[in-house]
Amino acid sequence: MVIYINDQDYTVRFRDDASFSENDGQIFLSRDNGTLSVSTPDTIGLIIKLENGLLEFSVEIDEKFRNMTRGLLGNFNADSGDDFIFPNGTVLSNSSTERELYVYGLTWAIPQEESLFSYDVGQNTSSFTNANFTPLFLDETSQELRTEAESVCGSTTNLPCIFDYIATRNSELALATAGAIDAFTAQEAIAANSPPVISGATQINATVGQVSTISLTATDVDNDNITYIIINSPSSGTFITTDNGNTFQAEYTPISTDPVSIGLVAQDSGSLQSEVAQIPVVTCSGCNNQGTCDYVDVRSTSSPYFSVAYCVCDAPYSGTDCENDKDACESSPCPQGTTCTDIPAAEEQATGMAYNCSNCPDGFMLNLNRTKCEDIDECGTSSPCDVNAVCTNTLGGYFCTCNDGYRKSGANTCLDIDECVENQNQCEQLCENTAGSYGCGCEQGFDLDFLGFNCSRSLVAQQKVPWFSHMLSHSHISARRSTKSHPIGAELSHGSVAVPGRGAPVHCEHTSYFLGRLNQPMETRRAPLPRRVPFEARPTLGHGLRGTYRIRKTVPASVWSGRKTG
Repeated sequence: MVIYINDQDYTVRFRDDASFSENDGQIFLSRDNGTLSVSTPDTIGLIIKLENGLLEFSVEIDEKFRNMTRGLLGNFNADSGDDFIFPNGTVLSNSSTERELYVYGLTWAIPQEESLFSYDVGQNTSSFTNANFTPLFLDETSQELRTEAESVCGSTTNLPCIFDYIATRNSELALATAGAIDAFTAQEAIAANSPPVISGATQINATVGQVSTISLTATDVDNDNITYIIINSPSSGTFITTDNGNTFQAEYTPISTDPVSIGLVAQDSGSLQSEVAQIPVVTCSGCNNQGTCDYVDVRSTSSPYFSVAYCVCDAPYSGTDCENDKDACESSPCPQGTTCTDIPAAEEQATGMAYNCSNCPDGFMLNLNRTKCEDIDECGTSSPCDVNAVCTNTLGGYFCTCNDGYRKSGANTCLDIDECVENQNQCEQLCENTAGSYGCGCEQGFDLDFLGFNCSRSLVAQQKVPWFSHMLSHSHISARRSTKSHPIGAELSHGSVAVPGRGAPVHCEHTSYFLGRLNQPMETRRAPLPRRVPFEARPTLGHGLRGTYRIRKTVPASVWSGRKTG
């Protein structure tokens, strides 16, 4: 047997290789005990065999080609009345004689240009055609020879066997033909049989420790009896099957989320099987009874027919199988500066509260959009400190600093320091406590020096006139009236001066005050001695009650105060 496929010679390979097979993407070839099987992607198949000098072949085509064939193989439409169709479309009756059928067959002979065969050099279609040949027609043989052939073939209906015996008188060849016909008849019965079709469950949704039920139904257009064959089943858990005619049921109880496989086929009484029904299995852990199984959103595995369902955890839980108490504070839900406290899962399940936020720390308050705690400016919004203290705001609080001459008592109170009683003064003779400070004075007959602390004996004591003695200190001035008589215009000491008149006011014109770098001219009439200014007074014009005085700062201090005491 010479084999050419798409101009490729496979004769030698087919002859020498018992397991020969070839697939070029268009045609698939294989050998099975000397039989050549040919198939195409369009599900057209040929089975060809050379036996006893005869070439046997059968053709298999898919149902989709019904009413699409013409020629010597007839019209594939399950109607035997229109198999013999001429190329021009006319139909020959199926009751025609064999001679008429032979003439019909000649009408389908092809010219050289339409041939698909391969030929050796010098050969063409005419090399294999004998126009003068007339075959044997079975219906024209003698009845005696027909009876002999039927006896050899053991049948009156196996016409191919009967024909071959009459034509060759070779009983072995005729019986081989009979065997080929029997095989073809069996194949034809198989081809005519329709396989069962399985329908039903497209996916099994199983939960660990719980029973899941599978139900399938098989139908057969030939109404054959159906049995189910399990191809693969779960290797763990419980799998109980029930085969009830066309219906298949199974109960599956998984013990873990390990991969499993469930596949089966339905087989009819002709041993024709359905396609394998490989049922996808989705198993869920059960989510520790703290969530629900999502059989749509699944985790794939190495098996294409097995996956694991994700768990949709209840609000208080997290984790692959909802095994963890979810930390609700992980996302920092509380305002900045407060403390988040996670609520245990059981309590959250009961109350619906996942976390608590603390109040802002002392000294802080929530901002307007309640996103964080901001510092409270206690000094700007209230007066927490004593009137004799300075308030300083800090982050989350404040502190009070007592003014000079005051001491802190308690959190926010400042009490005056009695420098005289506590001996915290620099006075040589007399000390007088004031609010926040003190002043120094001298006994009669003594004068304060220009620093305002020490006393020296007075050297001038002639004319007695009313005078003001000015007690100077590092932080204030105190003036008091005196009836001691001194010469008019006499300079008693730094800080004191004799002024005409008994208790008369001092009249100043064009008086200049020198405070640091400030030189501020002022004109004052009938003004008393200036207060809150440390000064040294020297008369420049001692005439009557009018005079011009130059007053200047003599003692450095941070705060100056004064009061008239006489």
